[in-house]
Order: sequence, then structure tokens, then C-alpha cells
Amino acid sequence: MIHRKQTNYGYKADKHFQWHIVEEEAQVIRRIYKDVREGKTVYQISQDLSKEDIKSPTGKDNWNKTTVDRILRSEKYRGDYLFQQYVTVNTADKRPILNQGEAPQYYIEEHHEAIINPKEWEEVQEILNERARVAMEKSAPHEDVGEHKIETLTNKMYCGECGQALVHSRTQVKNSESYYHNHYWTCRHFNRPHQYVNDPCDTRYFRQRYIEQHFIHLLEAISTSPTFYQDALDAISQVELTDEDLDAEKKIQNELHELNQVLYDAVSEGLKEQGQDSRKVDRITEELCGMYNQLKVYSNRRENAIQYRKNLKQFMKNLKLHMIEQPTTFSEDLYKEFIEKATVYKSGKIIYHFNFGFAWTTDERYDSFLEQMAVERKEKSRKRHEALRNRPEIAELLKYCEEPRVMKEMLAFINERMFISKPHLMDVVINPLLEAGRMEKFKAKRDDYHLEQNHYRMKKDEEL
Repeated sequence: MIHRKQTNYGYKADKHFQWHIVEEEAQVIRRIYKDVREGKTVYQISQDLSKEDIKSPTGKDNWNKTTVDRILRSEKYRGDYLFQQYVTVNTADKRPILNQGEAPQYYIEEHHEAIINPKEWEEVQEILNERARVAMEKSAPHEDVGEHKIETLTNKMYCGECGQALVHSRTQVKNSESYYHNHYWTCRHFNRPHQYVNDPCDTRYFRQRYIEQHFIHLLEAISTSPTFYQDALDAISQVELTDEDLDAEKKIQNELHELNQVLYDAVSEGLKEQGQDSRKVDRITEELCGMYNQLKVYSNRRENAIQYRKNLKQFMKNLKLHMIEQPTTFSEDLYKEFIEKATVYKSGKIIYHFNFGFAWTTDERYDSFLEQMAVERKEKSRKRHEALRNRPEIAELLKYCEEPRVMKEMLAFINERMFISKPHLMDVVINPLLEAGRMEKFKAKRDDYHLEQNHYRMKKDEEL
């Protein structure tokens, strides 16, 4: 029998490596399995546990979805043990990895007392497997049509509200022919209540297109700004050493030389006397370290200022070339090379921190972008509708309607030539013609109907 002292959540081991149930933790585990059998998702369970202030296995306030899933998938809660499920192959690294054939595995049944009845454990596995199968079918990959993720943005953007990194997400929009993908970026703490119930963020999702557009407009603004270059130089000058700093640096260097001599004398004197005042040596050594650290600060500032000037000069040169060749496109090269960090606020304000020690932004905000998107969608819709009205099939329908027709007849006529729904036909074709006075609507009886019906008729040129 193999005994392991390192246990899982819900158990503790005694000095003989025997596992014993920790009842308080076991109650949480039984609840998790019960919730799955009653239909709750892993997401819902992790959210409930976090809201109820139940500590996670690592003592945190928030339960991670992955943690709940591991508890549900672990054979240890049915009383079994898979030995060497994880192994360490690189002794220098010392980080265990999932054993995928690197070492033999041993499955030990009834290794310890079960928290979950084996029959119930198997039932939960079947539920989870079926959910995974359904999710796999729903999330089957589709051709990436439309926008594409810009990898350069990863690890560059941070939330201005809470400081967390912005993470990527993608939505699929189904149209008549394929899936169109939209890409978004948002704070990792936003809209993730199952992970950050006690540490939320109230920012918003940002379309990647906005991020691109904002940077394009930023570069336009910089290229035409009469003050940007000088403002950047002024910021760099704040890093450079002043005359006072140079005097202080020189003074420290002189004092350093003198103090080194004092240290040498103290050590020499101690050796002659077959002993030394360690407190005096420690005090001098500590003082020397402080002086070296201060000199390092001055040295770093000098090096940074030199590098900042080089970076600024290179940025202005690359920007000028970009504005000549591709002024209306998102420059991944400029973003990757010169932007160290972008702070994104809830309003859509983005402050760019350049690698020459200077930050800049524009007045552009996300609400204006959404309004712009709405106008663009309306214009695209108008063009699609106009193109539809200009199709030959619609021309045939209008000629057909020179005689009074009811909607049923009109719909049957057009659907013999192309498919179009009744609401779409009314909104895109009939109503615009009625509003323009080119078609008239009136009620009339027909021989085969007792009730009056709406009839539609195209007006001839002489009637207009």
C-alpha cells in the first residue's frame, strides 16, 4: 500500500500517512457534488460558494471555476488514489507536470475513506461528460470571418479603474452565410462574478475596433501637434541629472573614497590586535552600501535619459514614415515597440505610456465611438436596402403591381423569383414607395372575399 502525507482538500494525514476526513471541508465537497446532480453548473457553484464567504481550498474568498471542476473530477473523493498523476521531470525546475507517459502510474482502490459514494461519483462524471459534449458541439470552430485578434495588445493594456490587465474575448454573430467575429477587451475582474465576487470592477467591454481607432487617432494627433516633441523632451529633462545632482554625485564619490579608506584602516587595525570591532565594520559597510545605492540611482537616471532621447528620436522618425505610407491603419510595429503600457478607463479614455518616459492621450471616448458605429450600421443598412430595391426581381414585382394586388399575391409573386419575408418586403420595398407617393394603398372587396382587404397599386407616371 502506498501512503502519501500530502492530502487533498477534505482530508488530513496522520503521522502514519493515513488519510482522515475533515468533516467541515467534506460538507462543502458533498454539497458541490449534490449541486451538480441537481442541475447546477460549475460556474453557478463557484459563484454561490464565493457569495457565501466559504473559503476556497487555498484560503481565498473567491472560488475559481477550475478549482470546483478539479474537485468534481478527482478520484480521491470516491476513496481511490492515482499515484504519480503528476511528476517532476526537470529537477532544476522542480515544477510538477501532468504525467503523460513520463513515469508509470498506479491506481489504488479504497486507498482511504470516501467522501462521495462511488456510485454517485460515477453519476456526476456522466453528467459532466455530457455537458462537455454538448458544449463542444456548440463551440465548434468556425472560419474567422471579420475582425481578427491583435496579439500585440496582449499584456499591454491595464484597467484604469482597478489596475488589472485587460483580457481578450470574442463573439460570433451568425448571418445568412457564415459567422462574423467581433473582438473585445475588458478588465479581467469585470463580469466574472464566479471568480471575483468580492473584488469586482465596474468598467465595460471595449470593441477592439475602438482600441485600434483610438491609437490611429493618437498618432494623427501627435503628428500634427506643435507641442508633443517639446513636451516629451521636457519630461525627459526631469529624469536627467541637474547641476545639484551632479554636485551631490561627486560629493558621494569623494566620501566613498574616504570611507573605503576608513574601512580598510578599521580592518587592518583589527587584524593587528587579533580581533576587530565588528560593529564598527558593519556600520561602515552599511553606510558604504547606502552610498553605492545612491550612486546607482544617479547612474540609472543618466542611462535612462540617454535611452529615452534615443527612443523619442526613433519614434518620431518611424511615425513620420507611417503617416506617409499608412496613416489610416493600426500600426502594430509602433504600438509594440514604443508603447510600454496603455491605461484604459471606463469612459474609454486611454493614456499611452511611451518607452521614452512620457504619457499622452486624446479626447476620444467610447460613447462617441458607439454613436459612430450606430451611424455606420444605419448607412450599411440603407445601402443594402437600396441594392435590394434595384434588383430586377423587385422591378418585375412593381410592374406586376400596376394592377391592384393584395399582399398575399405580391408575396407569392416575389418568392417565385427570390426569397424575402413579408415584414422585410413591407419595410424595405412597400413602405418606402408608399411614403414617396409612388404606390397607393386602399381597401376594396374582391369577388372571392366578403371582407374588404388592403390593396396595393403602383402609380403610373401620368398619375404622379
